[in-house]
Amino acid sequence: MVRNKILSTGGVVLLLPLLLYSYTNKGLSFSYTATDNVYLLNIKDYGSIIDIGPFFQYEGFFNLMYNGNVSLINFDDNNIFLTNNLSLQKKFYLTGVGNKNITYVNLYSFLPASRDIYKYTEFILGNSLNIYVADKYLFAPDVNLKYKNFSSDSMSDYLEPNIKSSIKIPLPYFFFIPEIGAGMKMYDNEALLFYTILSHFDFPLTLNFSAALSLSYSHTQHPEDVYPIDAAYADDPFFEQENLSHMSDITLSVNKVFLKQYSQLSLDVQFFEKEFFEVDNQGRNDNGLKASAAFTKFIKRNLSFSVQFESLFNSSSLDDFDYNKNNLVLSFQLIF
Repeated sequence: MVRNKILSTGGVVLLLPLLLYSYTNKGLSFSYTATDNVYLLNIKDYGSIIDIGPFFQYEGFFNLMYNGNVSLINFDDNNIFLTNNLSLQKKFYLTGVGNKNITYVNLYSFLPASRDIYKYTEFILGNSLNIYVADKYLFAPDVNLKYKNFSSDSMSDYLEPNIKSSIKIPLPYFFFIPEIGAGMKMYDNEALLFYTILSHFDFPLTLNFSAALSLSYSHTQHPEDVYPIDAAYADDPFFEQENLSHMSDITLSVNKVFLKQYSQLSLDVQFFEKEFFEVDNQGRNDNGLKASAAFTKFIKRNLSFSVQFESLFNSSSLDDFDYNKNNLVLSFQLIF
């Protein structure tokens, strides 16, 4: 029964890595997550998640990358879902050191075994240019077009043209990378303008120790006629991103590599504030803190193990969205 559900939702795409087995950089990851709040697919309770994911990367005349994942929530075959992420890139090296142009196509699908409301496919076509200005500043404009298609008629498909640009400025002891972007979500009867502003500070302190600080703000125009989601799903965690009006956050990351022990420690802390579109004349504002710590150990050249602990504290103007979430994630990665 479970096997038929997977095949009927398009899970055969996961066979793609097997067909390309002769290519380099292929492997399999396995992880187990224990959580006190799943907060996914409208599940707001404690439980566990098992993830199994094949992946591969081929580099040649073009670059081909694939990441797949099969997830099972609470050992319930009604809570199986598959993700497929396929990316095709072609690099063109330009005159000058480090200058290159990348044309890319990305295809992503989310395929639950049940509940077609969550099923969608996302297609992105884009071009990214990396070029050094005055032999010192890395200028990186990117233009892409995204189409998101939901299987359910309750959700509105949209087309999203997007342009963004960043410049990497070397300064004493760190790199400063400002970025701006703008675009629009184009529905059948309405287009919602949006923009993003980001400032990134990269501190490569030593050969095995680094830190980064990011500040970002994004805003999307309020819809007049067509709302991104149906009111019946406004409280569903899965569709929060579709209903996001604006968000600001500050993220601090620290990374330490232990060369002799073949291991790595990563720490991340994020402070955020979110505002969502009004649904049925009811607004929502959230703010909170997300923190994580991850330790990765290479057992062999092709086998690694990691343990990660994540905590999320979310405070909301609506009582239903006041929640905490704690995850303990154990994972293995094998490269063939």
